[in-house]
Amino acid sequence: MKKAWMGVAAAVAVVAVACVSSMAADFIAADGYWNVAGNWNPAGVPANGATCNISANTARINTDLTGGVANYSHTISITNGGTLEFENGAVLARSDIVGEGSWVTLSSGALNLHAGSKLWMHTTTVGAGGSASITMDGGDVEMTGLNLGAGSQPVTVSISGGTFNNGNTTGAWQVGMTAPATVTQSGSSVVQPGRGFYLGTQSGVKGTYNLLGGTLDGTGASSGMMVGSYAAGAVGEMNIAGGTLENGVYSNGTQTLYVGGRYAGATGLVSITTGALHSPLVHVGSANGLGSGELVVSGSGADIIVGRDWGDISPNPFLRAYSNGTLTFEVGSGGVSQIHVTGTGGSSGLNFQAALAGTLNMELLGAYTPSVGQTFDLLSARTIIDNGIALALEDTSKWTMLISGTAGSGQLLQVQYVPEPASGLLGALAALALLRRRR
Repeated sequence: MKKAWMGVAAAVAVVAVACVSSMAADFIAADGYWNVAGNWNPAGVPANGATCNISANTARINTDLTGGVANYSHTISITNGGTLEFENGAVLARSDIVGEGSWVTLSSGALNLHAGSKLWMHTTTVGAGGSASITMDGGDVEMTGLNLGAGSQPVTVSISGGTFNNGNTTGAWQVGMTAPATVTQSGSSVVQPGRGFYLGTQSGVKGTYNLLGGTLDGTGASSGMMVGSYAAGAVGEMNIAGGTLENGVYSNGTQTLYVGGRYAGATGLVSITTGALHSPLVHVGSANGLGSGELVVSGSGADIIVGRDWGDISPNPFLRAYSNGTLTFEVGSGGVSQIHVTGTGGSSGLNFQAALAGTLNMELLGAYTPSVGQTFDLLSARTIIDNGIALALEDTSKWTMLISGTAGSGQLLQVQYVPEPASGLLGALAALALLRRRR
């Protein structure tokens, strides 16, 4: 299982800013603060509605640039390794409409935000001209969409504090477009990706999300959260090792975590070791049998709930593992976390179901070996529908799978550790027995 994650080092360089408005010629700034007129040539601070190009050096904001004027916005292009730095008290926002503001294109370079800062912007494209990074350890960002990895070089995003909110439900996050992109979230941060959330959006390109802390709130993602299931050949990976994935319940009842498999060659992986995964619906693989998807539960430190509170909405089952899906459980000395398919409400009486096909893969962590006959509870649901789920071939000599309980009243998917004696040991015992008979 891949749990590697990439940290982000924010580039701190010098920024030259060229700014064009309808009332002035091009403006170029030396390294320094945005609101200092003497840093611009010709002298003057960019006015509301200006178009600014940040290239190769560093521009810093440490004050509220809105000046109380509604519809305060810029068109900002960051290229050639430039950096736009938001310090404490920096505000570049549109005060009248949440989720709208400056147009920002981070072609190559860095966008850094710190505590006490605020940025409102339209859909932002990152990485179209080279490697690029966003680092956020505080502050408040609102936008209508985020496109990460739109060029040929990798893109990294580090969010360790503050709120990163898609303030408009028409926007989406696309992570890994024509180039790989990695988002690492930690600390007390909150991320709300808006209408859709897609890891891996083009063939052969990987989008990765490492959730190490904070909350990833997908409640408003009406298209669902798609991990490697957006396009043919797409590759998506989500690693949860802290924090909470709170997928929530969207009003139309379609809120789903899709783990791979919806398109030919597409692969999706969601792994969880610690932290929480809460989602009304989870699909591992797909009904059309294309691509593949895998959900990995490692160790005993995770909180996993599928279903939750639905009222009278009853899309069933809550959890689906298809023929091209794999459920992997990695068992350690403390056992393994259980997937709970649960919730309240539903008029059909068919809620809280898990329909399971595909592969059940069992792994042991480190040097741990269970006792012979030891049983582990993997998944609980009111009803478990066996659509052909089977142990991985290499597990059939070590594990037995069973579904216990009564359908409609509560069932468990369990495995029992029953390793067969190794063939070499059997041969040795047979030879010893033969030798004894000859004596």
